[in-house]
Amino acid sequence: MTNGLDTASSEPSEDGIERFVGPNGRRYSLWVQRDLFGTLIIMREWSGASLVRGGSKMTNVSNEVESHKLLNRIRKLRHNHGYVRVRRFEDIRAGHNCQA
Repeated sequence: MTNGLDTASSEPSEDGIERFVGPNGRRYSLWVQRDLFGTLIIMREWSGASLVRGGSKMTNVSNEVESHKLLNRIRKLRHNHGYVRVRRFEDIRAGHNCQA
């Protein structure tokens, strides 16, 4: 059961992206990458159920410890706002692969 904290069930999917579905089908994606200069960046993307009215945010972090702390805060915030983890957004309609 995902509780918004860093647990085995909160590991990213094979592509390294954590996906969440929220109230009214809202979608949220979260991942870590490095830019061309090697800086760690936490990437966030979100959209409505119709895949419109979305946005994104990039946050530079100084090291992996800081990235883990921020990732855990983001996971907890998503959980507190009613979001649940899914492996793929395509699974939402099929009603499986959700990690509630």
